[in-house]
Amino acid sequence: MDEHGKWLPKSRKVYDLDENGERIKLPSGRLKSHKEDTVDWNNQKYCEIWRHEWEVIQNRYLEANDRPERVDLRSYARQGLDIVPTVHEGAAVRQMEKRGIQTNIGNLNREIRAANNLMKSIRQLIQNLKGWITELGEKRKELLAQKAAEEATLLPNLLMKYMEITFKKFIEEIYLPWYKTQVKESTYKNRYSTIQKHFAYFYKKKVSEIEAINVQTWQLKLAKQFSPNYVRIVQGMLCLAFDRAIILGLAKKNPARMIGNIKSKKVKIDFWTLEEFQKVISLLYKGDYYEHYLFISFWLLFMTGMRIGEAAALQWDDIDFETGMLIISKTLYYKTMNDYKFVEPKTQASNRTIYIDADTIKELQEWKAVQAKVLPNCGFVLSYNSTPTSKTTLPRALEKLANLAGVHRIKIHALRHSHASLLISMGENPLLIKERLGHEKIQTTLGTYGHLYPNTNIEIAKKLTGVLSYQSASQSIANYTSNQHTAMYHKEI
Repeated sequence: MDEHGKWLPKSRKVYDLDENGERIKLPSGRLKSHKEDTVDWNNQKYCEIWRHEWEVIQNRYLEANDRPERVDLRSYARQGLDIVPTVHEGAAVRQMEKRGIQTNIGNLNREIRAANNLMKSIRQLIQNLKGWITELGEKRKELLAQKAAEEATLLPNLLMKYMEITFKKFIEEIYLPWYKTQVKESTYKNRYSTIQKHFAYFYKKKVSEIEAINVQTWQLKLAKQFSPNYVRIVQGMLCLAFDRAIILGLAKKNPARMIGNIKSKKVKIDFWTLEEFQKVISLLYKGDYYEHYLFISFWLLFMTGMRIGEAAALQWDDIDFETGMLIISKTLYYKTMNDYKFVEPKTQASNRTIYIDADTIKELQEWKAVQAKVLPNCGFVLSYNSTPTSKTTLPRALEKLANLAGVHRIKIHALRHSHASLLISMGENPLLIKERLGHEKIQTTLGTYGHLYPNTNIEIAKKLTGVLSYQSASQSIANYTSNQHTAMYHKEI
């Protein structure tokens, strides 16, 4: 449109010129020309854009009026529909068909619609046949399963006779390959050596020959060499192996479960008090790059209670310095400096978000600035060489610092216990401690750290003092003298 709102031409006539810039005259005497579009209305790209926008507008109004219908202006092919499109009829054809006059285009469209309806019926019939075949297959499976169950009641003795294998073969060739698919890689590697070491006691026996007395003898032998809690773990692993043997039809009973487990022993949690940790952390000189790395590592573990694998996997992107929010969503499986990977946390509850204090935020920001000077693009928080913290670096350093500080030595995991101890000493709620440490159940928190509440009963006694008040009766009102056993004791003292 022009400035007055008048429609302008959509195209214009342009005369063709020769090499001299003169208009070219045709044999008919007319001047040679061609048409040029003055607008982009005839551009297919814009046509599709406008058509899509119109589709969006229609569907918006349909949805706003709670209508179930939706408009799709794409071709059947673009919609992925196996339907033959009808031919555009035009106004003249529509008027003739409306008056009852059949046209070639109208007849063609009627044939197309009839063919589409036929194909729709055929596809529905095929779908029904597929459902029928699937139903037959399921019925066949049920019959086969029923037959197998009937045969299973007749074959166990024959199966045990002809398929008996040694416990060694069962563990190494059947159980361990299955067990590897059930647990994390790090768990499997840790348990593998334990299984090979302690299950070897039964390796020469056949699976079906192992009785409860054999397991009990093995259990008592282990109890003389190892702690009760360790024996309980190993026996639990043996129970799982026999459970699998029963499922596979290689054993009829679980002798490890039959004899029961030995009594557990309460393990004393080792930790550092706040004063002890302060003695250790004060020995580190932050002016030295490596010692600064050790400082922030021990500080973070003590002030957050993170597991060492969680801390080693921590990335700078996991920390929001403005809010103090720290996301724990992974742990690190570390084999060597060049062979490590992120894995899922220990439990569902280990996926958590915790908030860190202002002092820890300040220390982390200082370390990030120092680290960036040496390692500009390092994503790991606890790293001094672009690779994550190894299994041995921090434990060795912690042991040396403990000796220098004159405090008892603890394992690196005990810094997690130290954090819990600190929170308990501050009077924090056990439920909040559970969430911060990522425990699955509150029983884990209370069972592990319950003994760290030494003054709880004293505090309760103090709170009960003065709660109850009364005024003593001046004479006997209840009159208990009728009781022959107490009559002689009713006297003034």
